[in-house]
Amino acid sequence: FSNTQFSGTIITLTETPIQEQYIDKIVYVSKKYAYPWEYDQILIGDSLSNGKEKVFEILEKAKGETNEIIFNDFGKFIPLETESYKYIYLKAKLRVKLEDKKYIYAEEMVISPGRGLNIATNNLTFNDYIITRVE
Repeated sequence: FSNTQFSGTIITLTETPIQEQYIDKIVYVSKKYAYPWEYDQILIGDSLSNGKEKVFEILEKAKGETNEIIFNDFGKFIPLETESYKYIYLKAKLRVKLEDKKYIYAEEMVISPGRGLNIATNNLTFNDYIITRVE
């Protein structure tokens, strides 16, 4: 903070560092409408480190088809010539902090089903993934 000024009130001084409880959780995430190449780029074991330990690691991956069927006003099927998108499912290990019965990732993101998850590893940027389950 050599170039920053801020004000505050010191409420406690202690020589004992704050003990934060970090744990590994298994999270399941999915992404609909992923490009076919995106699934191929995902590597099992791909990870993100905070400099000391892994905070994110891909454990498993699977894919399915994403289909949309469109009908006109008369109920007739309209074929579409579009790129075939994939539905991607991932199982990953995520290092989180337990705080007030909530799992917190990266000091601010609450990890819970329905929440979006965006993480960049050296191999791929995982954008628009949705957490579906936390174990």
